[in-house]
Amino acid sequence: MNYEFTLCAGRHETPVKDTIFPEGIDPMDFQSLIETANNNIPNNAKYLKVYVTGLTPAMLAVVTVCNFRGITLVAMHYNKDNGEYCKQTVLQFEPCPFCHNGVPEGATACPTCGAT
Repeated sequence: MNYEFTLCAGRHETPVKDTIFPEGIDPMDFQSLIETANNNIPNNAKYLKVYVTGLTPAMLAVVTVCNFRGITLVAMHYNKDNGEYCKQTVLQFEPCPFCHNGVPEGATACPTCGAT
């Protein structure tokens, strides 16, 4: 399934209302950030578009979770010069035809089931 989220609530206006991180997070509690990201990214996510609103530790927690779970991750960055969002593909996974988990682009075998 494809999902779109704003990274952090209450920081900037984005075209998406759903957020991964609520207001009042501790940006230096890295483990808590990973747990929050893991809990708020749906279990069936295969493609995630995130409107980045700052807080690098929060975005890196999302990268960590997506990498671990085989989720393709696209970051949307606000371009103040033209008022539009610019797409950056961060992680690219293809679904394994056997187990349907994410396989990193260019991999020779599925890291989950070993299919080649």
